[in-house]
Amino acid sequence: MDSVSTVNEEAASGTRCEFNQRLHKAAAKGDIQPFTENNQRLDLIVTPIKNTILHIHIISPIRTPKSTEFVTQILDKCSSLLLQVNANGDTPLHVAARYGHSGIVKVLIERAKSQNDDLESGLGAEGSKQLMLRMSNKKGNSALHEAVRNDHIDVVKILTKEDQEFSHYANDLGETPLFIAAERGCLLSLTKILKRCKSAAPEGPYGRTALHVAAMKYHLGITKELLMKRKSLATEIDQYGWTPLHYAAYYGCFDIAMLLLHSDTSAAYVGDKERMMTPLHMAVSQTHPYPGWAPKSHRAQHAKIITEIISRCPDCCEMVDSQGWNVLHFAMTKLTVKQLNTLLRNSILRDLIIEKDTKGNNPINVLAACRPRVIPKILKSFTGVRYRYANNNKAYYLDGVQETEHLQLQQEILKLSTFNGIGPYRHGIIRKDSKWIFEMLPRYEKTTDTEMVVAALIATVTFTAALTMPGGYKSETGTDQGTALLSKKAAFKAFIITDAMAMVFSLLAVSLHFYSSWNLHKHWQYRKQTRPIITCAIMSMVVAFSTGTYAVLSPSLGISIATCLVGLSFFVLFICIDIRLTRKGVRINRA
Repeated sequence: MDSVSTVNEEAASGTRCEFNQRLHKAAAKGDIQPFTENNQRLDLIVTPIKNTILHIHIISPIRTPKSTEFVTQILDKCSSLLLQVNANGDTPLHVAARYGHSGIVKVLIERAKSQNDDLESGLGAEGSKQLMLRMSNKKGNSALHEAVRNDHIDVVKILTKEDQEFSHYANDLGETPLFIAAERGCLLSLTKILKRCKSAAPEGPYGRTALHVAAMKYHLGITKELLMKRKSLATEIDQYGWTPLHYAAYYGCFDIAMLLLHSDTSAAYVGDKERMMTPLHMAVSQTHPYPGWAPKSHRAQHAKIITEIISRCPDCCEMVDSQGWNVLHFAMTKLTVKQLNTLLRNSILRDLIIEKDTKGNNPINVLAACRPRVIPKILKSFTGVRYRYANNNKAYYLDGVQETEHLQLQQEILKLSTFNGIGPYRHGIIRKDSKWIFEMLPRYEKTTDTEMVVAALIATVTFTAALTMPGGYKSETGTDQGTALLSKKAAFKAFIITDAMAMVFSLLAVSLHFYSSWNLHKHWQYRKQTRPIITCAIMSMVVAFSTGTYAVLSPSLGISIATCLVGLSFFVLFICIDIRLTRKGVRINRA
C-alpha cells in the first residue's frame, strides 16, 4: 500500500487544478484534445471531492463507445491516475466495477500488468495488479465488493479470474463478496466466486455466513450451490447460535429446510444461545394457524417443515429449550384445535403432553392459560383414560375440566409474543401478538360451531318456505292442479329463485365445513370460503322474504310496498352500522 500513499502524496503536494466547465465536459465525453494542449499534470486536475479525469469519465452517462481508448490515452499521459483515489477512497477500478464497465476494467487491469517495476516498493507487474485489485475504499470495499453488490457478472468474471488466490476480506460492515452475492441473490456472481476463488471467505455481519443469509432470504439456487461447494457451512452457527436450518425454520423456507436436512441432520438438534430453541421449536412457534390466510410466499411452509423434521429426526421432538418447553408447549399457544389434534396423532408427541417445564407447567396448562374452553376437544383422543394434567399448584382431570387463571404463565406467553423487529427473533419467539393469542383465536374457535348453526338454520327455513308456497296451491282438477297460485307473478318468480339460492349457499357452507373436518390438508382453504358463502345465503334469504311478501300482498299495493321496503332495509341498516363501527375504530386507533 506504500505506493498508493506515494501517488496520493505527490498529487497532494502539487497545486490542485479545479475542473472548469470545459475540462469537465471533455472528461465526461471522452475528448482527449483539451488535455493535450499544455503540459500540466493530469493528476492535479480534480473536483472538490477529488474525482480525477478517469473518475469523471467512468461515471458519466454520456460516454462514447471509444471510452476504453480515452482511458488508455489518459493513462499514457499520466500513469499515476491508475491508483489515485477520490475523497471516498475509490480508485478508477472501484468506480468502473460499481457501474459495470467491463471494457474499462480490462483496460485498467492490463495497464496495471504493464506497469514498470516499482523499485521503491519492490512491486513488480503482478504485484501492481494485485495491489489495485485488493485496494479498499473508505467503506472497506474492494472492486469485487462493488461489482457483486451491483450484480455486474461480466466484471465479476474478470476480477475473479485475475486474482484467484485472495480470500477477499470483509468490508466495514463485515461483508465479504461471497456473502453479498448470497444476500442479494446474485447466483451467477456467487458461482463464479466459488469456482475461481480458492479460499473465498463466506463471513458476514453477526457471525452469519453466506448460507445463513441464503436460508433467511429464501434463495434456493444459492443454497444448492453453497451446499455443493461448502457443505460444512450447514452446521455453522452465528453469534446467536443459529444454524442455517434455524433461519429456514423460522422464516418458513421449506425447500431450503429440505436441502439442509438432506445435507446434515445434526443441525436439527442444535439449540440457539438465547433460549436453546431447536429449528423444530421455531417452526412450531412461527406456524400460521390459518395457512390459507397467510402471505402466499410463506403459505403452509412452517407446517411442512415440522412434518419434515419430525420424519427425519423423530427424537428431536423430545428436546426442550432453556425453560423446559417442548414442541407442544409452543403449539398450544397458537395452533388451532384441528392442527393440535393432527400433531397429537404422533405417538412421540402424545407422550409429551404431560411433560413439565422448569416451572412445572405442561402443555395443557399452557392451553388452559390461553383458551381453556378447547381443552376437551384437544384431549378427546384420550377418552377412556383418566388423563391428568397439572402444574406445581393444582391438578385437573379430563372428566372434570376446570377453568383456572394462570396469571404468571400468561405473562410469560405475553413476553414471548412481543417483538420489535430487531435481534434474532424479529417476529417474536411466538409469531402472533398477545391480543390475537388470548382474544381473537379463542373467539374464532368459539364461532366455528355458530357459523354452522346459522348455515343449517338458513337451509331449514328456505327449504320449508319453498314447500309452503305463498298464496297456496291450485286445487281445481286439471293439468294445473297442485301448482302455485302466484306462479305467473314476477315477484313470486324472484322469491323462488332467491329462496333456492339461499338454500344452495347454506348447504354449500355446511358441506364445506363437513368436508374440511376430515380433509385436514385443505382444512383452512375450505374454511376460508364458508363465511362469504353464508353471507350470500343471508342476503338471498332477505330478498326472498321481501319478494314473497310482496307477491302475497300485491292486491293491497301500499302495504305490499311498505313490507317489501322494511325487508330490504336490512341492507341499508347493515351498511350504516358497519360504517359507524369502522369510523369508531379509526377514532380509537388515532387516539
